[in-house]
Amino acid sequence: MLSDFKDKLIILDFWGTYCIPCVQHFPELYRLQKQFSKELFILPVDIDGKFDNPERVLDFFDKRRKAFSLPSALQDTVLRTMFNIQYMGRYVWIQNGILKQITDHEEVTSENITRLLNGDGVVLKQVVKVENNWQKKLFEDGNGTTMPITFYSRSLLFPYSPTLAGGGRDVDSEGKVTRIYQYNVSARTLLQIAYPQYNHFYNRIKVESISPEMILGDFRSDSGKIKSLYCYEANFPGVSQEQASEYVKQDLLRYFRYQLDSTRIVGAYYVLKLSDKYPVKIGSLNKTGTNIYDGIGLPIYFYNQPVSALRTALEDALKSPVLNETGSNVNLWLDLPPNLKNLSQLTESLERQGITLTREVRPVEFLVIKPIAAIN
Repeated sequence: MLSDFKDKLIILDFWGTYCIPCVQHFPELYRLQKQFSKELFILPVDIDGKFDNPERVLDFFDKRRKAFSLPSALQDTVLRTMFNIQYMGRYVWIQNGILKQITDHEEVTSENITRLLNGDGVVLKQVVKVENNWQKKLFEDGNGTTMPITFYSRSLLFPYSPTLAGGGRDVDSEGKVTRIYQYNVSARTLLQIAYPQYNHFYNRIKVESISPEMILGDFRSDSGKIKSLYCYEANFPGVSQEQASEYVKQDLLRYFRYQLDSTRIVGAYYVLKLSDKYPVKIGSLNKTGTNIYDGIGLPIYFYNQPVSALRTALEDALKSPVLNETGSNVNLWLDLPPNLKNLSQLTESLERQGITLTREVRPVEFLVIKPIAAIN
């Protein structure tokens, strides 16, 4: 019982037979025990009762008896629980029944022991209590450290998180990529980062043998977002754009077993052309902007904007490819109805402003996404 040594300074050494630093420190502890034999009691407490059975510990000390001889508490869960000791190499200092401090081996010195015994008010450096549980993921819920970590290289993929937003890539002073990140996006968006040759596909996507929401993302509800949106971040030493994409590809293919390809599909699609009846409206170059994505029911203005931006917005509204066959590089100046999905109002409005929107048969290139297993 520790109470039998209440008149002495007690140092509990939490250790294990496979803790090499602990073993290497035993000769010094033995020397200190002999130096302060009347005033100090050092007790090694084996922390791993499952691995270090009594036979193993007795054999351990017997083979090292010429270097040190110390008692040891075996299979004692009370002391470990009492002081909340999570891992080895920790030293509990007790004096007059009072816990003085929990330290590492650097504080266990003749000087500190002498000053504590003399009541000189020595301040022992406390070990920060950090959980170090190999059965849990490193750095999750504080496991492993309480200090900020600088990562040389890492990648993270985790579910939808409403507190995060944004995406992009960081480059160093030499223009090399050091970070790629996308928060709360679909699997399709992540895969297009890994396969930049398919970045130009937006709405022209065919999903095979997979629930479309799982690859394209379900943004309609919180439950849909949780099931189908992802956050991804990769940090690495500066690399080229091509190598960064390759790193992302290697990461994502471990989780998303999808293959990206493209194919031409002949069908009836919307086509933008210049009208033969009305000239294209040209506005003031001093005014620019659009509310085409507001979606609040107001008439839409589309001032000094490129045809490509109109095509993208129409594809979003009509859920169909829209081809730009205007052959014009002039920015457009348009006033459009509030609801772009109202095809008759949209077509009539565009016609009056020099643009026709018709549905015609064309071959169109689509991005095809399907499980890797379905490729063979």
